[in-house]
Amino acid sequence: MMVINDILKTEEFLRSKLLHAYIDCFRVYSIELQVNFLKQTDTEIQSCWLSVMEGITVTDSSEGISDSGNVLTSLHGLIGDKVGSVEILANGSLSIAFGSKVLKVFSDEPNFEMVWKVTPETPEPYAKHPWSVTFTDRSELVIN
Repeated sequence: MMVINDILKTEEFLRSKLLHAYIDCFRVYSIELQVNFLKQTDTEIQSCWLSVMEGITVTDSSEGISDSGNVLTSLHGLIGDKVGSVEILANGSLSIAFGSKVLKVFSDEPNFEMVWKVTPETPEPYAKHPWSVTFTDRSELVIN
């Protein structure tokens, strides 16, 4: 595990994993939301999971309307849409754009160790992932 806090390098890495991927499904738990992204490469379909422990919104970038009250409905509407851009903001918020819709994960109330995490193949926290990117409630970007 390495605390990197290099937003640009981490953002570039996440772009390589998520750009042109699409939401396949999502899981909702009492304290966590997990979103599965699939990406077709020349030889295989790659799976990445975004796990969210804190705040999440879906906005319409053209109108700036926040749809935080209906995040699950908005996520369902994004199934099959391709990721157009990935950005990590200075405050650690993760922004994933799908055309005019933007999914944004942010630190709401620091109650958990993890604000968001991206892992390959499975969202399970104790799995041996070949890599992972985590933003903690201490405002640290951690790359494994």
